[in-house]
Amino acid sequence: MDQVAAVIDAESTRPIARSNRNRSTLLAGAWLALLVGVLVGTAVARAPTLSPFDEGTHADYAYQVAHGHIPHAGSLGAVEISREEACHGVSVPTRTRLPPCGTPDPPVGENYNFGHPPLYYAITGVIARLADAAVPGGHFVTAARLVGIGWLWAGAMALFLAIRAFGVPARYATAGAALLPLVPGVLYASSTVTNDAAAAVSGGVALLVLARILVRGRAGWLVPAVATFGVTATKVLNALPLLVVAAVLSVLAVVAWRRDGDQIRARALLKVVLGIGAGFVLVYQGWALF
Repeated sequence: MDQVAAVIDAESTRPIARSNRNRSTLLAGAWLALLVGVLVGTAVARAPTLSPFDEGTHADYAYQVAHGHIPHAGSLGAVEISREEACHGVSVPTRTRLPPCGTPDPPVGENYNFGHPPLYYAITGVIARLADAAVPGGHFVTAARLVGIGWLWAGAMALFLAIRAFGVPARYATAGAALLPLVPGVLYASSTVTNDAAAAVSGGVALLVLARILVRGRAGWLVPAVATFGVTATKVLNALPLLVVAAVLSVLAVVAWRRDGDQIRARALLKVVLGIGAGFVLVYQGWALF
C-alpha cells in the first residue's frame, strides 16, 4: 500500500513540476529577450557604419535571397544595397571610396560571399524585407541587423535549455545564458549582418543534443542529424560544436564497447555520430556541388 501511495503522490506532483518548469522557462525567455533587445538595439543605433568584415556582401546576399535570387560566382550585387552602403559608410578606412549618399545608381561589385549556404540569409532576408516594406525609405540593412535580436535570443534560449537539461536550477541557468550577449564578439556578430550571428544558436543546439543523449538517455540519430544539417546550412563552420559532440560520442562508444562490454549502447552512439556526419556532409558537399 505504501508503494502504491508513493506512486500516486509522484504522479500527482508531475503536472505541478511541469507547470513550474514551463513558468520558469517563459520567465527566462522574457528576461533574455529584454536583455538581448536592449543590447543589440543599442549597438545598432549607436554604430550605423558597416562592419569591415564583409557586411555589405552579407547584406546583399540576404537581400537577393529574399528577392528570389541566389548569388553565384560572377554575379553582381544589388543596387539597393550599394545605395544603403554609401549612406551607412564603413567603420574603418578602406581603399575603396564609396559614392556620396543619395547617388541614384552607385557602382556595384561581385558578391564574393556566394559560397556560403543560404539558410541564415534566407531567414534574415525575408524578415528584413517585410520590415523594410513596412517602413519605407530603404532601411533593409538596419532591419537585417535588428534580426540579430532573434538570432541571439534563440542562442541564449538554447543555452538556457541545455543548462537546465543538465540539472541546473532555472535562476542559475538564466544567469549563465545571460552571459552570452555580454561577450563582445557575440554581441558584435549579432548586431551586424553576418552568418556568424547563427553561431550562438549552433553552440546551444550542440549542448542540447549532448544533454539529450547523456542526461535523458535518448540516443536516436535523427534529431542530431537534422540539427547538424540545420546549423551547417547557416554556415559550414557553425557545425563545429556538433562535430565536437560527435568526437565526444565516438570516445564514449569506444569506452562502452571495450571497457563496459555494452555493444548496444556503443552501436547507438555510433549511429548518432554517423547521423551528425551525414548532416554535415550533405550540406557541405551538396552546396559545393550546387
